[in-house]
Amino acid sequence: NMNEPFVRFEVNRYLGWPGQAPSYKVGQRIWEQIRDDYKRRDGADFDILAFHKQALDIGGVGLDTLKTAMLEGGIKPLLVSRRPQAASSTSGAGA
Repeated sequence: NMNEPFVRFEVNRYLGWPGQAPSYKVGQRIWEQIRDDYKRRDGADFDILAFHKQALDIGGVGLDTLKTAMLEGGIKPLLVSRRPQAASSTSGAGA
């Protein structure tokens, strides 16, 4: 038995937001695959809280980018690429 407000919400979600439910499910499956691959890689050292913190620290990125960052390089490559470039010592006046 489902309560009426829940049923109304679900009907509106499926009929009013085309693609929302399948998109959510695909995202959930990819997130779980990344988590499982990460867990397999780290073995006994896997920490679910650290996994979630690292993933959330990356920010709002696509799932392909998230997977690459989490499994191939952590967050450091993304954070380094977002830092402003330091001014070159040869770019001042008289250069």
